[in-house]
Amino acid sequence: MGFMKNPFKKPEQQQSSGQGFAGSQNPAMPTPNAPNGASHSLPRPNPIGPFHIPSTHLQMPVPMPTRAQTLPGDRQLAVTDPLPKPAGYDAPSDMPVVKFMVGVDFGTTFSGFAVFRVPDEQRSKNKRVWVPRGDANTQIIGNEDWVDRPHNMHSHKLPTVIAYPNGVRSSLHECKWGWSATRYDKSMAPVHRIKLALEATTPEVMRPDVPAGMKPVDIISDYLACLRQEMMRFIESRYPVDVNLSADDLLICMTVPVGWSSQAHHTIRRAATNAGLISNENSRHLLFCYEPEAAALACVHESRFPISDSPRVLIVDCGGGTVDLFLARLDKGGDLEELTLGTGNFAGATSVDAQFKVFLRKKLGLRGYNDFKDKLASRFTVLEQEWEAQKRTFSGTQEWLLRLPAQLMKFLPKEKQEEFADLEILVTAADMKSFFDPVIDEIIGLICDQLWQARRIGGANDSEKVKYLYLVGGFGSNRYLQDRINANSAVLQIVGSVVSLQRPEAAVVRGAVWFCINNQSIRMRRARQTIGIGVQREFDPRRDHRSEITSYDPVDPSRAFVPKAVLCFMSKGQLVSYNASFTRTGFKVLRNMQAPVKVLVYVSDRIPPAAEGRAASVEHPNRLDIADCTLLGTITIELPNLPLGSDHTTFSIEICHGRVELSVRIIDEKTRDEWTQFLNHGSFRVQTNLPAVAA
Repeated sequence: MGFMKNPFKKPEQQQSSGQGFAGSQNPAMPTPNAPNGASHSLPRPNPIGPFHIPSTHLQMPVPMPTRAQTLPGDRQLAVTDPLPKPAGYDAPSDMPVVKFMVGVDFGTTFSGFAVFRVPDEQRSKNKRVWVPRGDANTQIIGNEDWVDRPHNMHSHKLPTVIAYPNGVRSSLHECKWGWSATRYDKSMAPVHRIKLALEATTPEVMRPDVPAGMKPVDIISDYLACLRQEMMRFIESRYPVDVNLSADDLLICMTVPVGWSSQAHHTIRRAATNAGLISNENSRHLLFCYEPEAAALACVHESRFPISDSPRVLIVDCGGGTVDLFLARLDKGGDLEELTLGTGNFAGATSVDAQFKVFLRKKLGLRGYNDFKDKLASRFTVLEQEWEAQKRTFSGTQEWLLRLPAQLMKFLPKEKQEEFADLEILVTAADMKSFFDPVIDEIIGLICDQLWQARRIGGANDSEKVKYLYLVGGFGSNRYLQDRINANSAVLQIVGSVVSLQRPEAAVVRGAVWFCINNQSIRMRRARQTIGIGVQREFDPRRDHRSEITSYDPVDPSRAFVPKAVLCFMSKGQLVSYNASFTRTGFKVLRNMQAPVKVLVYVSDRIPPAAEGRAASVEHPNRLDIADCTLLGTITIELPNLPLGSDHTTFSIEICHGRVELSVRIIDEKTRDEWTQFLNHGSFRVQTNLPAVAA
């Protein structure tokens, strides 16, 4: 079974559809295994049975040749391969009506939430939710009175730590989390930095230790469940008029790093479902926003000075695990347009921690360090807390006299006992700088790269300088980091001012609330990857084996096809408007057999030749080789067994990618039934409503 272009459309409809396809003679490819957790409950007109991957072969579309060709029963068609519109089209907003808008910053080292109560008169589909600029600090609120917090600690956030009794995942009420989990208890096994387990590219030295028998998604689910309990308690205590709230009474925006994969987004959505933050994995009550984009919204809406003249702004979000950058222009309406492809790296505060631990291992020796950490765990926890305080306040000049516990001496070799007889290690200012400098150098390198791109876009005109560079995030509040950036000559040449918010550590979580309030504030962003669907291309004996042929041209049987190409809907770096959709129409079934048709969605970091500013052609196709792409998910379309000569089902495929998550919509062009699903890293099944007819 294959797809073909509908030959009965008018010529102008053919052109506007964007892509033609020719039928195949049962093209086949082995079905890939679905990723774990790929099953979905799909919203649709009629219920669908349980999800499963059938054992039949894969059916793929075949691209129509670019030269004119006659198909059986068709008139001649000359088909071109145009690119989609640069920014797709703006689909209508589909935000649900809610009582509260909540920002959640699930961070590597610290996490938190902020809340905005939607006024009663604005709880309507016809009302746009808004909050006056001057009232932002009073209407967007966050918890600071966390259980077991240190007396001198006032923050919207608390440690991203959860501890399990004896390292066993049991009932939630037996766990400790947040500040409580940082207190030493030999009966509890704490898990730190679990967020770093979500991304496959996390350096091995930074990956967290996951207890045996547990999966990262389970640990994250437990932590988010604890955070949800505290969030609901906080809301009900502050707003007692709103009681018995359900998940569908909230619109939640969770922030994610720029460099995260779609698999990581999918895992977080699954964990949020398990935690009760949303009612199901496909819920519209959960949005994602990139961390520096959220910080940008907080910087714009909560600036201590007026921002005018449509300036360029660079947001540098320095968090616990990553640093993420976002370069944008602020338009006169207060919306942001991303100018370059945002970048990020594992250059957060945990990298400074790693440098300090290397220093400590060298001082104590590997065995002494491990014995200190394992056999004197309570004292090692105290040391980590002291280091955290030193790291936060370091400005470039302080020394630190690190005091060792007397019990440690019996675990050290004789020469180390003599060296540390006074139970002290002097950590000089030069030592402290050696922990920070490699990380800060990497951050400055990322900043300079973004500034170079900004200058390349705007030329040497001073009016095109980056007017403000905002340093946000917990690590972004460090004085030494700020001074190093302010002293960099390359930065000073292009940046007008380096500024910070009053509470830089809360910028991301507060910005997430602003994203809920006006999710179209990020008006345009750059596509992080090239996205397309699997199609067949003409057989090439120089790079294909004849065993890979799956179909032949019904008019010219000498022309064979192999399922090894990806038709690109959008290209990496392409400017995409918020909520933009890209549609290809006229996917028509040719074969009279009851079998599933599958559409494979691929992503790639490669850019197709046609995206380089030239019209799509044979020399510059709007396609990539399938070997350069990664399978993101599979859409399975179940079709009834129709008799010869009947009106076969024709589909449109629409990819919506103006947001962080990718969603796919399948539209039956005859009945106008449609099915929509988030496709971060999984698959879903569509079953048409046409009754089965005996052939």
